[in-house]
Amino acid sequence: EGRTLVAREESALLLDPLTGLKREKYYFHSVEELLKAHPEQKWMMVVFDIEQFKMFNEWYGREAGDMVLARIGAGIRKDAERTNGLAGYLGNDDYSMFLPAGSLQMEELFNNLHKAIMRYGVSLGFLPAIGVSYSKEEDTVMRLYDEASMAMRNAKTNFKNRIRYFDPSMYTKIASDYQILSDFQSALKNNEIIGLTVYLPIFDWGVSKGRVKMAEADLEVTKPQLEQAHETYMQDIR
Repeated sequence: EGRTLVAREESALLLDPLTGLKREKYYFHSVEELLKAHPEQKWMMVVFDIEQFKMFNEWYGREAGDMVLARIGAGIRKDAERTNGLAGYLGNDDYSMFLPAGSLQMEELFNNLHKAIMRYGVSLGFLPAIGVSYSKEEDTVMRLYDEASMAMRNAKTNFKNRIRYFDPSMYTKIASDYQILSDFQSALKNNEIIGLTVYLPIFDWGVSKGRVKMAEADLEVTKPQLEQAHETYMQDIR
């Protein structure tokens, strides 16, 4: 009985009780062991989450959200066992899988995840976003995870293509986005920006669920443009 209790306590530390999957630390440790044990095997790291899942919990309740997380956990656990891979729960609505390359079609995974959410009659606003990276020689677990996470973030920017495979060009895009943000912050600090024209996606949750409309927030322009307009005006009235 004592051994059974210890085993249960160890299991509670290693496995998430809601999803039945390995917890983050144990999952990555297991992935590292599997990668070391089979260096000749080409692997795929899969990372995914559910878009706006916090809003799902607010609309349908935490109990419904937990049921979705549990269904997803049960489904990918079976997929991992069937393909001799691993599946882990990383907290919130974040999951990861480590599988032999090509052993699971990502379209199949996407459809299974989508079905777990569609039980509640919702669609576009809560789509899964999936990122995939493939192992290379002398790869590390965390590099594979970082690359798959980067691909997943790219998937979140596209409502049509929700499955993205890591490409080195994604590093370039991140650097470009960072430069734009840096320039913008610098312009704000120097009082060079008076305003912007912003377009925001608005979801129609009515009868035609899932339609995306664009709302325009029309502010002013930049300081140089404003100064130029003032100069033109002064010339006109002279």
